[in-house]
Amino acid sequence: MKIISISRAPTQAIASALEELEQVFQYPLGEHDTFCISHGRDYARFFRAMGEGICFAAEDKGQILGTICLALRTLRDPHGKSLKVVYIGDLKVVPEARGLRAVTISLLRAAIDWSYARGAVAAYGVVMEGTKGTPEKYTGRLGIPAAVHVGTVLVLRIPTAAAVEESENVTRGYSFSSAKVVSVKDLNTAFRRLSAPAYAALGGRASLRSKFKPLPLISKDGSACALLEDTMKAKRLISSSGDELLSAHLSSFAFDAKRPQGAMEVMRTALSCAAQRGFPAMFVAVDVTLATELHDQLATLNAVRAPANVYGVSLENHQPWLVNTAEI
Repeated sequence: MKIISISRAPTQAIASALEELEQVFQYPLGEHDTFCISHGRDYARFFRAMGEGICFAAEDKGQILGTICLALRTLRDPHGKSLKVVYIGDLKVVPEARGLRAVTISLLRAAIDWSYARGAVAAYGVVMEGTKGTPEKYTGRLGIPAAVHVGTVLVLRIPTAAAVEESENVTRGYSFSSAKVVSVKDLNTAFRRLSAPAYAALGGRASLRSKFKPLPLISKDGSACALLEDTMKAKRLISSSGDELLSAHLSSFAFDAKRPQGAMEVMRTALSCAAQRGFPAMFVAVDVTLATELHDQLATLNAVRAPANVYGVSLENHQPWLVNTAEI
């Protein structure tokens, strides 16, 4: 077995082996169906959209036994300090691999060496609740730093039909305020202001992963902001029948908790735009400490909620997190 690094589109043989690996991992979709994830022929593109990205793969006789992927990025902490950190994702090892633990440790050590060489001072990753192989089971031993639970977010999947219904209500005499479309520069300025105090990743290039042009939005009173995008150029969800599960994503979502109406204004505008782009649903993540501020409004949008846990190394516990679903 050897560990290979992938930062650009790999050879056809490696790309095919990676596709075979992804098809091994099936995730539940409702009660009777499943789906798998496809990063396409350029496996690392998804992580390059966040920063300097790389994937490590354990390869043996042409078969990929496992992967771990990383992105070097800037994380602003709750005190306003910018940290150079590594985002870790896509750690998976085929169940039938011989020396399953050895494969995992080898991948983690490759990730650690790469991170230290780039001056990273911390690391984090997001794990959906219900995942069996959580980080505390394979970190904190054999020279691997311990990753601990540092936060929880709610991943919301909202049908865009809610926006269609809102539009129909407008014609019946009801109305809701629409958010403004702004420049990326104005969005970034608003996000820095509204995301404090919380852990929030800065930078990245959504255009690398989004098929549609990313749409920056700010509420009319400036109390909320977000970026509507998708991941169709870098990550797709494929059902067992071969159909693609299309969803838009609301990234850089931040709002003033004292004025939740601004958050709903941005969310409703994004849902309407996502519906126009042909997406049946939209994902957005909200920290659990902030979700209560939107509880009543979210109930009207028929949002399906799925908790996700943030694990970190050298990061504070019990702090709010702003996470982009387009990067999970």
